[in-house]
Amino acid sequence: QLQPFDFSLALSQRTSYGEHDVYGQLVSSRPESRSMMNIGGAARLTPQWESFATVPVVRESREFSGRDTSKTGLGDLTLGIRYEVLQSLVPSDAHPTVALLLGVKAPTGTTTEVIGEQLVPGTGNGSWEPFVGVGLSKQFDVVRLNAGTTYSYRASHSMVANGTQMTEKLGDRIDLTESLTYAFQRELTFAIGSTQSWEFAKRFDGNVLEDSHKRTVSAFAGVNYFVSNVWSVGASFESTLPIEALSVNSPATRQILLSTRYGIY
Repeated sequence: QLQPFDFSLALSQRTSYGEHDVYGQLVSSRPESRSMMNIGGAARLTPQWESFATVPVVRESREFSGRDTSKTGLGDLTLGIRYEVLQSLVPSDAHPTVALLLGVKAPTGTTTEVIGEQLVPGTGNGSWEPFVGVGLSKQFDVVRLNAGTTYSYRASHSMVANGTQMTEKLGDRIDLTESLTYAFQRELTFAIGSTQSWEFAKRFDGNVLEDSHKRTVSAFAGVNYFVSNVWSVGASFESTLPIEALSVNSPATRQILLSTRYGIY
């Protein structure tokens, strides 16, 4: 349960170790890594309304033409609101808690640039991304089931490629997440789940870039420990799954996340 004011800090390390074709086969190896510190804040405005914001600080590193390049800076800021349409207050309720999500990710980070023959990675993607979503949650004694989906629209933005001004439109994105949380005791919980993401094809100057669509499937597991009623710490691990039958077309990644959350009455 969100306190009137809630602050969070999350540190993550994500590594991409290869790219797969549409059949799930490894076709190349291109080391990339992203270290991120997410500073989050949320406020319960009423019993049903919440607002939230996330400020990421990113360090992106990758290899290009045999040389390592990196960039550190502010990532893309996220702002949003959450409204609980229906609340499940006790396990005996037949219905789940249903919440609607509305927000936007602002292009406050930098984008990837080519300076001379050197590719410098960006800390953001350069696009305004309004998003909408819905979440379901239901408590059954010591088990909680969660499911949610979001749709993100990625607006077009200008970019320069090889000295030429172009308009890039990143593919819109759909995310679907489901998880199960088990409470070993009041202070300690364990969660497992999966996430599927679909990205539509990119467009340059209105032209579709072939084979630029993506679908990723990942699995995650994590633990969360409540130091007190208002303070918790957690750790999780997530890995994408290159599954040939699902036509995955995305780099395989591994991510480790450490987080802490503190509420203020």
